[in-house]
Amino acid sequence: MLAAACIALACVFAAFGADVLAGDHRAMDERLRRWTVERRSPVGVAIADFISSVGATEVLVVLASLVGWLALRRGFAWLAILVVSAAVSSQYVGLLKRSYDIVRPPTGVAERVSLGFPSGHSSGAAAICVFLGYVVVRKRRVSVSVATSAGVGTVLLVGLSRIYLDYHWLSDVLGGWMVGTAIGVGACAVWEWIQRHQRDDARNPTPPPGATPTRS
Repeated sequence: MLAAACIALACVFAAFGADVLAGDHRAMDERLRRWTVERRSPVGVAIADFISSVGATEVLVVLASLVGWLALRRGFAWLAILVVSAAVSSQYVGLLKRSYDIVRPPTGVAERVSLGFPSGHSSGAAAICVFLGYVVVRKRRVSVSVATSAGVGTVLLVGLSRIYLDYHWLSDVLGGWMVGTAIGVGACAVWEWIQRHQRDDARNPTPPPGATPTRS
């Protein structure tokens, strides 16, 4: 089920990316950018800059690891998958940026010369929050409503901060969310596979070498 959802999300992103290349979302991107830039304030920029800094994938994965450790207390499989999924998100987004070659919006906040689509911050936040939220819910450490609220809130704040700072178009952020969610769901599928095999091994332990099987 999770693997199928991951593939479906990848297909949705591919279709969305084709529309972005065709320029179908340019008018929407331009309108939102104008509306945002006209209402930007120094205080808002400072807040968005802080959120954006904390929402960087390399920072967020450390914070998520801390939260996960406090909630789960044991096991390292989830931690390894969390770190790997964040790294995969970062590297894969880099490849996608070069493939789509979408230029970022002009900005008065900071000079940005790298490519924009999809947003790396948005992808990393989605991948990390989807996976960590899934694990803590499955382990019954947090309720679904709390995990969903915290995860969705974090992902939205990170993505919207990138738009507010004029680092990304709306389509960049939407694309990043799609990629990150797909990676996060894929990470959940890997974690479930590991959990299933651990349960099977616990039910059917391997006898030590030389042991004589017993008959019931």
